[in-house]
Amino acid sequence: SVWADLDTIVIVVGLLVTAVAYVLLRRGRYLAGVLLFIASTASMGLVAPFVPDSHSEIAVLATAVVPVLLTALVFPFRWVLVATLLTATIGIAQLLVADLTPAQTTTGWTLLIIVVTISCLLMVSRAHLSAMERDRWQRIQQSEDRYRHLFETVTDGIYIVGPEGCILQTNPAACAQVGRDTGELAVHPFTEIADPSLVAAAERCRRAPGEPPSRREARLRRSDGSELDVEVALSHIEYDGVAACMVVA
Repeated sequence: SVWADLDTIVIVVGLLVTAVAYVLLRRGRYLAGVLLFIASTASMGLVAPFVPDSHSEIAVLATAVVPVLLTALVFPFRWVLVATLLTATIGIAQLLVADLTPAQTTTGWTLLIIVVTISCLLMVSRAHLSAMERDRWQRIQQSEDRYRHLFETVTDGIYIVGPEGCILQTNPAACAQVGRDTGELAVHPFTEIADPSLVAAAERCRRAPGEPPSRREARLRRSDGSELDVEVALSHIEYDGVAACMVVA
């Protein structure tokens, strides 16, 4: 009855900690929530191998597998290695200390060896996936760097126009065209620097994601009041999740 009471305490505490981990995840504290969940899941199996039960050795498998699998799904290679070493140490301690029969001990060691072997395979797979992920992010970063360089150095003015004529972004050439800096353009609507027909065309473009790019003649208004005749190309884009029109003049 004492062991049964301890089992109940462990289960209740584990469930409470799991509930706390869930709250952390819902509030965006992902690292803390996942670590707490892994710890609570692993701790629920720690008492079982010391209970005089006919299947106590099975708890070694449960204690070792769950933390390793959860860690492998979320964290990189080094964390899987730490989880494997920690759970293997716990499993060995359980097998050495618990009052098990020779058959149970043999089964426990066999399960532990299987778990460690699978964990090694998981570590190899996780290392490979991490390398692939790093390579993918490097390619994305290089692509963004090339786009940024082109955006900043191209001689054509580029205006990213969002809802209600809000200018979301401009490049240096656009600032030079209208004689305003980036800060000024960010607080002035597109209607203040473009003729009404261009403003209407940009809004239609923004609302038509399936339409091909179009070209037209237009006028831009400079900060000194003078007007600049330009040929513009309009195309629909998504800018930070917002439907926008890219105007290249």
